[in-house]
Amino acid sequence: MTSNKTKLATTTLSILVMASMLMTMVPFAHATIGPNFAVVSTIKVGTNPSAVGVNTVSNTIYVANSLGNSVSVVNGLTNTVVKTIKVGVNPSGVGVNPVTNTIYVTNAGTDTVSIINGTTNTVAKTIFVGGGPEGIAVNSVTNLIYVANTDTGKITIINGKTNAIVSRITVGTQPVSVAVDSATNMIYVANSVSNNVSVINGATKTVVSTVIVGNQPSGVAVNAATNVIYVANSVGNSVSVINGATNTVTATVSVLGAPEGIDVDSVTNQIYTANHDNNKVAKIDGATNTVTATISVGTQPQGIAVNSATNVVYVANFVSNNVSVLSG
Repeated sequence: MTSNKTKLATTTLSILVMASMLMTMVPFAHATIGPNFAVVSTIKVGTNPSAVGVNTVSNTIYVANSLGNSVSVVNGLTNTVVKTIKVGVNPSGVGVNPVTNTIYVTNAGTDTVSIINGTTNTVAKTIFVGGGPEGIAVNSVTNLIYVANTDTGKITIINGKTNAIVSRITVGTQPVSVAVDSATNMIYVANSVSNNVSVINGATKTVVSTVIVGNQPSGVAVNAATNVIYVANSVGNSVSVINGATNTVTATVSVLGAPEGIDVDSVTNQIYTANHDNNKVAKIDGATNTVTATISVGTQPQGIAVNSATNVVYVANFVSNNVSVLSG
């Protein structure tokens, strides 16, 4: 969800929180492309893009190019790359804090996190976190950053104000993706080998629940408006739907093609998966937990991110070296 930022902090934060709040195995339906679901642009980026992050305030998209050791910065209005930023080796995840306009990139090859100033689009600092960092997510309310250390089975927590590591939490085996619910201050970690999700209380920094999901969960996303969590199970060809109040799986949605990346539009209550094996994106209706449409994108889509302010979806196609832009 892989993969996830200085403005008038109080005003902007209030707007973001208000917008967020406003806004059984289920048989697979062979859905067709919906009338408003289409590829509107394809953007050439760096080598092997694997993760995407969106700043909904500035309408800027950040793409981690894993073999290019870089981040492509895309203007969401023009769908053009405006800058390429060199980061560490094998960037694997992107997290964005729209309140501080700061972008965080995990570099799995150097065990670091690159911190990018969104105003200048330059690397302001690099932090060593160790443990094969992959997934990353930001709580824009607390200004804490959560890094999934795949090699050590831990979550590293970074203070966004001091850029210092404040805690490490043991989770499941090979955590690869992390998502944050800023409304409840709960953190969700997809553990790809344990086949479960660790639920962390952000206030106490402890694991409060472990939820069994499908086979090899590879992505996780949160709808803060409905307090529902969605987990992409790549080998299980499914999405597990978790009730955030009870930490139980309430539905399992069949999604063909090895869903790897996943994200949610909290305004429309639509969920999108990047399906690695069949080169498609599936669209799931959050109200019915059914696949309502699929659409072809580039080759081996991995990372996916939604700009809920514009209802636009961005898909990182690993082999095509491009990003598909979809109208949601």
